Amino acid sequence: MGKILRLLTALFIAICFLKGPSMAQNQNLDHGYYAKIQTDGLAWSLRVNDLYVRENGNFGYETSDGNIGMQLQPGRNTVSLLFSPLTGETAENGDFIFELRDGLLIDISIQRIDYATRESREINCVTLRYDMTRNDFVAEDKTAAGMDRVMVQPSLRTDGKFTISDLPPRSIVFKTGETIGGYRLDFMIEVDDEELPPFHWREEDAVQLEDSPATRKELMQAYQRLHDLIARGDKATILREARPVWERTAFILTSDASSAEEFVGNTELGLDMFNQRHPDGSELQDLRMKTGIESAALQFMDGGRLVRIRPDPIIWALPPGSSKDITSVFPVVFYKSESGEWRIAEINVGL
Repeated sequence: MGKILRLLTALFIAICFLKGPSMAQNQNLDHGYYAKIQTDGLAWSLRVNDLYVRENGNFGYETSDGNIGMQLQPGRNTVSLLFSPLTGETAENGDFIFELRDGLLIDISIQRIDYATRESREINCVTLRYDMTRNDFVAEDKTAAGMDRVMVQPSLRTDGKFTISDLPPRSIVFKTGETIGGYRLDFMIEVDDEELPPFHWREEDAVQLEDSPATRKELMQAYQRLHDLIARGDKATILREARPVWERTAFILTSDASSAEEFVGNTELGLDMFNQRHPDGSELQDLRMKTGIESAALQFMDGGRLVRIRPDPIIWALPPGSSKDITSVFPVVFYKSESGEWRIAEINVGL
């Protein structure tokens, strides 16, 4: 993980382990939500309300546990696992080969933790194994750990229903820029929590985007403009444009930050993370792309309202020939307003 990702997530990591009784005196959210995932035979990308959360590129047996509070809203929420049952082989054209087969496992639970009391409530949303004789995923009554499934808790519930649908080729986009086809698992959870704040881009009427040459050109211009702000040292503008993101993050993930300034100030470098040169010697690079924008891998979210380039192209790196390999990225996600302005929707570190 690059330095900026480490800086922007340091507070989150501390919260996972250190939030305590002092939360009762603070107005920030005093509880959190987590997705606990076990899979076998699948590479996957997790989404909540069609917002990217995190991914797993290893198709062996894997466990994953991380916060999903930033993607939740009060009421009904859709949790999605975009997955590909990889075989470890590639076709002649280089595409990854995937196939449904016995032994595939998906087990997902959602957990709510009260930070002051450490009280935990957990619902077991899906436990699925693929059965070749039925040519289908079969839901099990017990979790992968052999416990009875619980689907209703105070303020948190699921109905046990799910759908699995085919995905078009190359629609799962990984952080490396690699893409693959596969399947999409969707299920619903209900969250009784009016404290969860709205998504600012929806309130500002983000338009639905389509993958077109015009969209790609405008997206590249948005990245270049942000890159130019960093190159000029215009940290005040960066703070202003990222303010809705950092204020929401501070409310959901911290106990001691009530503003964007306080949130960023609690990181190791503060806004100095957007200097051209970092203390470790890494320097801001020109926008770094694996391919031209015409063929770059785009990751769309929220029904097409949000988009980013993968891999993230705003990068700090050490000069060539350095003894260390230090690379940092700014994982920004954009939306386009009805007035045609491209703005920052998320700083998505993929936890």
